Amino acid sequence: MIVLKYILKSFGRHKARTLIMVLALLVVTVMLVLLNNSIESFQNQIVELVERDTGEHDITITRSEFSPSQWIDVERTSVILKQADPSIETIYPRFHATVEIQGGNDIGNASLLARTLEDDLGQVKVVDGEYRLDEEHVVILKMTADTFGLAIGDQVDLSYILPRARPKGYEASENASVGRVTRRFTISGIALATGLGGANHNGILANTETVQEWLNLPGRAERLVVVLDESVYKSLNTQAAIFRARRIAEKIYDALGSEVETYTFAINKAKGLESSDVVFAVLRSLGAVYGLMVMGVVGLLVYSIFNTNVEERQRDLAFLRILGAKRRHLFGLVIVEVLVIGLIGVGLGILIGQTLSGTVVSPVASTLISQAASGQEIGIQFKMSVTSAAM
Repeated sequence: MIVLKYILKSFGRHKARTLIMVLALLVVTVMLVLLNNSIESFQNQIVELVERDTGEHDITITRSEFSPSQWIDVERTSVILKQADPSIETIYPRFHATVEIQGGNDIGNASLLARTLEDDLGQVKVVDGEYRLDEEHVVILKMTADTFGLAIGDQVDLSYILPRARPKGYEASENASVGRVTRRFTISGIALATGLGGANHNGILANTETVQEWLNLPGRAERLVVVLDESVYKSLNTQAAIFRARRIAEKIYDALGSEVETYTFAINKAKGLESSDVVFAVLRSLGAVYGLMVMGVVGLLVYSIFNTNVEERQRDLAFLRILGAKRRHLFGLVIVEVLVIGLIGVGLGILIGQTLSGTVVSPVASTLISQAASGQEIGIQFKMSVTSAAM
């Protein structure tokens, strides 16, 4: 207690020196906490970031090019897949293909994505018109509308090129005739979209039932998308989440039995997470190196100031030696002073850093992200996580 009182009085006699050391530690700690919180927050949102490109579904099942039938029996196959693992939450039928679009005098290609009304994966923001996909209506994406000069109420002819099976051991014939089915649709809306797993930019959105009627394929779909329970990706260990998703895909593979050779599987979300995990490992390493460098500079500053402090207090230390203080007690006095300054500077830095993370950095980052995505695609709401790992 006497030592602490002596140190506090010493701080009072050397206010400028004490303030400089505390501020140096405080500023550096705040910067490191903000940096680490940002890295951890982005990693926590990595699933959402990956879903922007790969889609919010987890597993995609399509027919193999060697399959005699290029279409999937939705009801029968869905029953088989749902029994493969309890983590399978929902299965949606879709059509996803490149179609020929003719609007006015322009002819080109665009991605057609047909979904059921229950399929609410992804984000679709209508910027003009309405989201209406019934009775020969489609919604086109803004880039497609700009490319072909289309507006609400315009009619477009869509030609769906029917896929053909390829026998094993034979190359696909480039000169073979292809079947196509053409139908006229009316544009009901123009939208921006993300997280659909296709047709994010140059695309056309339609209803699955409409496409089934168009192609005369009742109860069939071009693909099935499997949605897993959210708990699969709740693990803080990204590799564990990826491994679990792959294990479920393997169970689906086994559940299809002898038919499995006629299907292909894609786990694009898990692959995207695997790539991102390497990126965040590099970011954390860079953050650690940055922290060591900054703390090294601050350490030199504190070391220099304390050397000056010891020189200034030689008379005090000599007086204490005369009174019988041992060398180790004097050394302990200096150590305690260092610890007190460190606790004050680092403690305040952690508190201020965690506070700024939620009150300043999070809203500023969300604003910058939304402005950067304005007019291009739907942005992501950044959520700053206040983590103990940052400390």
